Amino acid sequence: MPQEDSHLIFFDCDGNSDDLITYLVMRRIPSIRLLGVNILNADCRHEASFEALRRIEKVLGLTPLPCGVHPDEVPNPFPELWRDDSIRFNSLRSLREVTKPTERPDYAEDLFVQSLRRADRPVTVICTGPLTVIARTLARRPRLAEKIKELVIMGGAIRVAGNVTHAGTDGTAEWNVYADPESFAAVLQTNVPILLIPLDVTNKIPVNGRLKQAVGELCATSLAARICHEMWSMQEGQDLYLWDVTTALALVRPDCFLFDRIDIAIQLEGESLGRLHEVPSSKGREIECAFSCDAEQIIDFVLKILS
Repeated sequence: MPQEDSHLIFFDCDGNSDDLITYLVMRRIPSIRLLGVNILNADCRHEASFEALRRIEKVLGLTPLPCGVHPDEVPNPFPELWRDDSIRFNSLRSLREVTKPTERPDYAEDLFVQSLRRADRPVTVICTGPLTVIARTLARRPRLAEKIKELVIMGGAIRVAGNVTHAGTDGTAEWNVYADPESFAAVLQTNVPILLIPLDVTNKIPVNGRLKQAVGELCATSLAARICHEMWSMQEGQDLYLWDVTTALALVRPDCFLFDRIDIAIQLEGESLGRLHEVPSSKGREIECAFSCDAEQIIDFVLKILS
């Protein structure tokens, strides 16, 4: 029987290394009861990410969880180079000898609906990609909002610069929001509680220095650490941060974060498309937002989980 104080979670992600590592980490945290995972065709190639997820489960001896994919393209696609990384994950030394899965994944929206309906209590949804599936589900089945305890979202840049910097943008938006800003706006119109983990926090935990070195030192004794280190090494030269793992840990280790209640609004046109604005009280959607964290404690916790 699951513990009453366990976190009942559905994971909605977009399939790059930080998403897959977050899945791996959550499967190793005893207080998390994970119902399933969806992969959006956003910062990945969804079929390749599904394959990598199943290979990770096999290598680590994990029982496969229900997995769905959303094959549609998001309105503003992520860079092709980033998305192609998911194809290369399946050639990593730790994963390449595992048999390719023959099953077909579920359709993401169907799996999400079924998971909410079958849950024995309201579900926390950890979202580390665009909110496409969440928005579509709540638009078509608004009563399911009652089955969601909270959305814990990696997205936005509130008091720091964004990371969308290509031509036609002004650098104020963050990729998960920018990729499908209309869906983010639609979710803001619901009454579901939101905990936001923006770049303000995740910028404090780059995948370099002590973190990467320490994970590398665990590789000799930990398959989980080896998978993480191989993914990060394959993406050498990219600016990587602990975006999604930090988001999951905001739920299970809130003592490592400082939160504030603010109102936000989203820009839906122009060079600032996808920018999240902090606005005066009652002028936007009230959310809980993390603005700082104890990066050293978070790194120590991750290393403990991977060891």
